[in-house]
Amino acid sequence: LQLFHADRNSKHSKSKGNGSVSSKGFSEQLEHKETNTETNHLVNFKDYKNKIKLSLLTENIFYIVSEDNYVKIFYEQGNQVLSSMIRTPAKAIEEMLSPYHIIRCHRSYMVNIDKVQFFNNDRNNLYLLLNNRQINPIPVSRTFRELIENELSKRQR
Repeated sequence: LQLFHADRNSKHSKSKGNGSVSSKGFSEQLEHKETNTETNHLVNFKDYKNKIKLSLLTENIFYIVSEDNYVKIFYEQGNQVLSSMIRTPAKAIEEMLSPYHIIRCHRSYMVNIDKVQFFNNDRNNLYLLLNNRQINPIPVSRTFRELIENELSKRQR
């Protein structure tokens, strides 16, 4: 199983809600299931209505961009890079995915550290290049620079 997309139109539609909900309540909506391999896990992404919108293997996730109460997940299917937008807080997704090497690198970005091919560590221009040329450089903020360096050094061992 590589991908399950419950609602294709969900990535294009944004509901206009003004109620705020804490990310703590969403942790129950995001669940994971282990697959047969130890390094790969099936992750179900649910929206604020507790409806599964996307299921992915962690090895297929490239990065995630957050904006307000929405996240846009960029993932691999076959040889294509696809994306899906889901209304759910980034904090809940960050907590769920951190054990699977998907970590925050910027206020608005999380990246699958296993997909990183190059880290530009120039103080004035921090970014990551992933192992797919279709993907633009991912910004790294100074706040998360040390975390990225540590995670990449763990991977080299």
